[in-house]
Amino acid sequence: PGDGSCLFHALAAGLGCAHGAGLSLRAEMADWIALNGDARVGPNLLRQWLQHSHGMSPAEYAENLRRPSTWGGGDEMACLAATAGVAVEVYERTAATEHTMIARFEPNAGGGALAPAGSDGRLCVAFTGGNHYELLRPAWADAAGGSS
Repeated sequence: PGDGSCLFHALAAGLGCAHGAGLSLRAEMADWIALNGDARVGPNLLRQWLQHSHGMSPAEYAENLRRPSTWGGGDEMACLAATAGVAVEVYERTAATEHTMIARFEPNAGGGALAPAGSDGRLCVAFTGGNHYELLRPAWADAAGGSS
């Protein structure tokens, strides 16, 4: 929609949320980050990661994330993967019909369960043009790559 929230729109669509739910997902992620500084995101505590990467506390980072002009990226995908039980894979186009994975964010053990039953729990987004994300494959796609 051109509102600076392309990552959140792609992630929301990949989770099967209603059209336009990206702004709600942005707000939910900001709330979660502000309240969960001691959560593990990968091998690190969220507060340590944000301090090291951005020089911000979780509350400061969340406040910044609430601004529509703030783009989402790896931090938000890692938090979604950690909490939703969905692996988030990021691809970049390498040819007209080919993509190469450039990052994978793993779900934490015991994380949430937003991936529908029967899916393989992977949500794939494409990083295009150096500043844009779009949905490549929703989390409800089966292991063969199709949609259910």
